[in-house]
Amino acid sequence: MTLSYVASQIETPLIPILARMTRHGALVDKEFVRTLKVEVRETLDSLRGALEYMAPGMDPMSNPSVGAWLFGPGGCRPTRFNKTGPVVDKYVLEDLDHPVASLIREYRKAEKLMSTYIEPIMAQPTDRVHGKFNQYITRTGRLSSSGPNLQNQDKRIRAAYVAPEGGALLCGDYGQQELRVLAHYSRDPEWLRWFQEGRDPHEETAVATGVSRSAAKILNFGIPYGAGAKTMGKGLPGGQKQAAQLLEMHRATYPTLWAWIDWYKDLCREKGYAETIWGRRRWLPGLQSELPDEVWKAERDAVNMPIQGSSADITKLAMVRLDRVLEDPAWSGITMILQVHDELVLECRTVELAERFKPVMEEVMVGVGRGKMDVPLVVDAHWGKTWKDAK
Repeated sequence: MTLSYVASQIETPLIPILARMTRHGALVDKEFVRTLKVEVRETLDSLRGALEYMAPGMDPMSNPSVGAWLFGPGGCRPTRFNKTGPVVDKYVLEDLDHPVASLIREYRKAEKLMSTYIEPIMAQPTDRVHGKFNQYITRTGRLSSSGPNLQNQDKRIRAAYVAPEGGALLCGDYGQQELRVLAHYSRDPEWLRWFQEGRDPHEETAVATGVSRSAAKILNFGIPYGAGAKTMGKGLPGGQKQAAQLLEMHRATYPTLWAWIDWYKDLCREKGYAETIWGRRRWLPGLQSELPDEVWKAERDAVNMPIQGSSADITKLAMVRLDRVLEDPAWSGITMILQVHDELVLECRTVELAERFKPVMEEVMVGVGRGKMDVPLVVDAHWGKTWKDAK
């Protein structure tokens, strides 16, 4: 596949689909959102009071202000640097084991829920939210959303998105999409076997490495994102030390997968870019940088891009193919309204329509990987009266 395929078969056909999704909008229960706004405001006030007491004068939404306090009076040691000095971003905040850093993370999470989701929804002139889907902003090819952002929705806000009276929301979700892409790329025999036989990759990893399923899940999902021992250790009882030990065990247990990771970094360094299964590319000049931090980020992107980018291509192709199916008059009354990475949401005029279209939706979405991937895709579709219920 080439860039011309990405343009002609994925991105161009997607333009009118996204336009219709924006125009139609998603129905919301504003009374529910109004109540949630009060709860989140109380949370923000409480967190702000705690921060003012523990770190007076610090602005929790300002990275320079946060860095000045944490690496000054807070006594924290910087973990990453760039050209101008210590780095303060969400990754650094996650790495810092400090009560103020923890409060800042919680404050920013609540502030994002308020400013990115709650307030824009309440500002809509009608009961429908008309968010814009952006095709060409993310570097991996994933769609982003603005005005308001309809992606990365907090679980609490999903309950605000509702079906029209008598109707249903039908949600189709790819199962372990990125791990399946990683198995396809690495061709690790164990990973291929799991997905070809319908096994649980986290359970299999847990058995092979002698850890709990939750620890195995942290390992498996962290690897495609370049997560290190510090980040993974936050979800493990033994912390960073345990994470480092488990990473070594994982590398020893699945040598083919880790060999692919090392090989692909070198390939990207040689070519200058990473590429998805369908031919989407991301250029990575940081691989040639003299700054270790820039090289580290570029190497992480080199591994992450083909996995996230291929996942983005899969979901976009599913949208294009579903849209063609929905042209059939038999499916009049079904409208695509939301896309969130590996998930698609359809608004159905009646429950009966949702029930009839559920197997069709699953078949179309699964079909995207046939003939292109060495492991099968899996889709689980459900309908409900709210987006949260349909998950």
